Amino acid sequence: MIYINQVVKPGQEWSRFGGGALANNGEITRIFKDAKAAYLYALDMLKENKKPGDETRTAACREPKCAYFYAVHVDKTSREDTRTAACLDPKWAFWYALAVDKSPRNDTRTAACRDPKFAYLYARDVDKTARDDTRTAACQNPEFASSYASEVDRKSGCANDTIYFLQDSVFHYLAGSLGVPGKNGYGQ
Repeated sequence: MIYINQVVKPGQEWSRFGGGALANNGEITRIFKDAKAAYLYALDMLKENKKPGDETRTAACREPKCAYFYAVHVDKTSREDTRTAACLDPKWAFWYALAVDKSPRNDTRTAACRDPKFAYLYARDVDKTARDDTRTAACQNPEFASSYASEVDRKSGCANDTIYFLQDSVFHYLAGSLGVPGKNGYGQ
């Protein structure tokens, strides 16, 4: 648990934040039970024209989704700690690159490439060009391989690259399932 040294105002409702309040030398101190609680608390601090402390960011960074929303709505800029937390999930790494960094980076791309859908979306919306790493990741799923070929490769002027990649992958799959030796040791 992360302790935030903020005094609770009389009559203020803390149940929204998912935690309780503790008596500490006559003051009531806020405890965050989860990342969402820290994010919501930081938003309320901004509404009161107060600057949230680093403790709220640290708590929000325990979950990729909360780290992303913290960067968008509280920090309103990219930071290494929120980016690192967002990169723990391909979905939030993609959204971080698109909405917070507003440019491609190797760490967000690598994280997005752990899921074919977000590899394709990253190439289409963030890189805005075809790359071998995003193509390889997107081609792990036929739906996103097709979308990658039609939307990313075609716009990048390399429309046949994904088709060749898929043909090669199908050959290796079939050769392996038939027990036929293929290149790179497939089928052995």
